[in-house]
Amino acid sequence: MGEVFQQVLSIGQSCRERHQARRFFGKNSGRKGVFDWQITPTDALLQYMSRDFSGMLDLADLEVKDGQVTNIRFGTIHPHEFSPTKDIAQQYPKVRANHDRWCAHALSVLTNDRSALFVLSYPVPVETIGEITEAIARLNPRKRFLVLNGPEGDSEAIWVGDDAVWDKHLSHFEIRPTALARAGYLYHRLRNNISRYTGNRGRTARDDL
Repeated sequence: MGEVFQQVLSIGQSCRERHQARRFFGKNSGRKGVFDWQITPTDALLQYMSRDFSGMLDLADLEVKDGQVTNIRFGTIHPHEFSPTKDIAQQYPKVRANHDRWCAHALSVLTNDRSALFVLSYPVPVETIGEITEAIARLNPRKRFLVLNGPEGDSEAIWVGDDAVWDKHLSHFEIRPTALARAGYLYHRLRNNISRYTGNRGRTARDDL
């Protein structure tokens, strides 16, 4: 049995670690966060935390660069939220609303008192792990957590990476959500199923988990 945490959150640099964490630990192991949807350089991750996730997606900072909508101020790239062939300003209100909600989810995991495993997609220097650890500790000094570096030897052939590499990488850990978190997950699953049967195309469980 590996080290046990109550929740897991991807903290950059891409959506790879979110996919792998949900695959390995299960869909109820943690909520969706803003880093699940974008490419986030480590410097931008630190900016998110130092700014309490505020002011990180302003319309004036967004441009199409190399075929993708990019935040030229912070260096984040947004391939899932924006279509580069459509007007950014027209897409912005809906994207911003989702971004703010996902920021709130991520910030809640970073600041609550539940133990947490924070996972990176790709390896970074030990010094960078130290910076991220200090930034999280400032948000909640009481929190028990671990920043897990990205695995060595992962495949770049497909966006999800190598399942075998991630299985070995994550096998040292176990996620045991609290009873309240499990109940919340089941509640949102129920809402989602009801929405499907009633034809409601509005907000569903997928927005919150």
